[in-house]
Amino acid sequence: METLTMLWLHTGLIWSAVLAMMLAAMSAGLYLVQSSQLKSKHPGKILLTLPSLDRLDRIHIQSLTTGFVLFLAGILSGLFWAERKESLNEVLKDPRAILSLLTCALYGVVLAFRASALSRGQKIAAGTVLIFFLLLASVFISHNINPVIIQDGSPTRTFGDDNGASWKFLS
Repeated sequence: METLTMLWLHTGLIWSAVLAMMLAAMSAGLYLVQSSQLKSKHPGKILLTLPSLDRLDRIHIQSLTTGFVLFLAGILSGLFWAERKESLNEVLKDPRAILSLLTCALYGVVLAFRASALSRGQKIAAGTVLIFFLLLASVFISHNINPVIIQDGSPTRTFGDDNGASWKFLS
């Protein structure tokens, strides 16, 4: 598969996962609001406009599962691409990749807890919201921090494609 195609596949999967995780975090946040409104003795008007806890939970889990699968596929496509370019060791040392793997693993833990019935409801929703902030940090870092390799005394990062063309990004 061509480098540009792999880049689009990797990027598309990651951004699709981010959108699914955003939906999961929003539904989890609404779940927390709805749950606290129901527990209070004086529920507010927002209680009347929100969907039921069961519906919010279903939306949350479906979007979380979809996002996790897409994020994992995006990470694996990136690792496959790096391994194909013989730069897998370099990628695994990159803080962006480490943070992405950590985020994916934490989402997997949340899903495992939810599937095993060890934890439900507010704990899972709060975990999803917290990990979403880690995902946002991962996306922010990925787009604002470029890894630097010193070659010939100048900091550059070079990517090549199958046709021999290469691009240099100066930091």
